[in-house]
Amino acid sequence: MSSGHGTKNLQDGVNACNEHLGVVSGDATQHSTGAPYSPADHCTMIAMHCAKNHCPFNSVLDEDYQAEVEML
Repeated sequence: MSSGHGTKNLQDGVNACNEHLGVVSGDATQHSTGAPYSPADHCTMIAMHCAKNHCPFNSVLDEDYQAEVEML
């Protein structure tokens, strides 16, 4: 069997899985990184991070930390 058959079988499996999960086919270069950004969700994530790591909320208000978040 040529290697092309194995690749086709793999791609067929991926397509079947995507169909089962309801993933919409599209350009293969586009990847979703998760939920869309919202300021409220971001604030919630920061608050959870602070609570989990026992750090004051003011630590994330630091200008250097804010610059890091802006880069992301």
